[in-house]
Amino acid sequence: MLCPTCAQPAQGSERFCNYCGTELATAPPVAPAAPAEAASAAVAPAMSTQPQASELRGVGGWLLLFCIWITVIDPLWDLRLVFYLHYGFQVPLLLSFGLTLYGVVTGIQLWIGAKAALVFLRVYFAAVLLLSLWGFVTSFRETHAVGFNFWLITAWFRVAAFLAVWVTYFRVSVRVRATYGANL
Repeated sequence: MLCPTCAQPAQGSERFCNYCGTELATAPPVAPAAPAEAASAAVAPAMSTQPQASELRGVGGWLLLFCIWITVIDPLWDLRLVFYLHYGFQVPLLLSFGLTLYGVVTGIQLWIGAKAALVFLRVYFAAVLLLSLWGFVTSFRETHAVGFNFWLITAWFRVAAFLAVWVTYFRVSVRVRATYGANL
C-alpha cells in the first residue's frame, strides 16, 4: 500500500504514514497513475530536503553549539582573566565576569527550553553590545594619545561578527521557532 500524500510504501497495519504523518485509514484510495507519474511522485518527496519544524524541535545543531559556547567554552576562556584580579579592583574585568555569568544563565535557559529563554537572550545580546561599546570608547579614549590600536579594532569586529551571526540565526531559525514558539 502506498501513502496517498507522499507515495511512500506503508505496511497494512499502520494507521499513519511513517514519512509524512498522513492518516492512512481514512485517506481516499489513490487511482493508479501512469508509470512515469508514479516514478516522479516517488522521487518528489525524496527531493525535498527541507526538514519539517517538528523534526527540528529541541536543542540541536547550531542552537546546541551556541548553548555550549556560552555555558562552557566562554566561561572557561574567561577563567584566564582570574589571574589579573590580584592587580586590584577593575570594573571592566568584573563586568566581563558578570556578563559571562549571565551568559551561563541564559545558556541554561536556552538549553532546557524555558519559555523566558528568548527574553534572557535579548538582554544578553544587548548587554554584549553595550559593554563592548563602553569598552571600545573607554579604551579608545585611553589610547588616543598613543595612536591607532589594531587589537582594539579587531576585538570590536569580533564582537560585531558574533552579534551579527547569532542575532541573525535566532531571528530566522526554524529550529528556534519550533523549540521556543517564536524567533528573536
